[in-house]
Amino acid sequence: MPSNYTDQPTSPTSPPIPEDAPWGGLRENSAEIHKHRVLRDFKCEWCGEPFKAYHPLSRFCSAGHRVKAFRSQQPVKIPKPKRLTPLMRKGKMFRPPRHMVIKALDDFINS
Repeated sequence: MPSNYTDQPTSPTSPPIPEDAPWGGLRENSAEIHKHRVLRDFKCEWCGEPFKAYHPLSRFCSAGHRVKAFRSQQPVKIPKPKRLTPLMRKGKMFRPPRHMVIKALDDFINS
């Protein structure tokens, strides 16, 4: 069975592409579209090493340095305080009466 694939456009209204035309797509400016894509020199904001990239707004030489820079700008998480007294170690759902907590904390601080 013959193949239906051809390099020519299949639309009957489009003009045929000449054989000596440079490849670049079906638009006349297809070859010009990607000329702005050039390698540029940058300096990594995390390690200071020079690197090359195509994107004009590149800031980091690797994804790891990008993540490290982002995490360094985030606030430090303060861990939750541990339960201080044996009374409070009974479990998360146990809520002792207030007078027992105050007494237990006083005993803990004074010991």
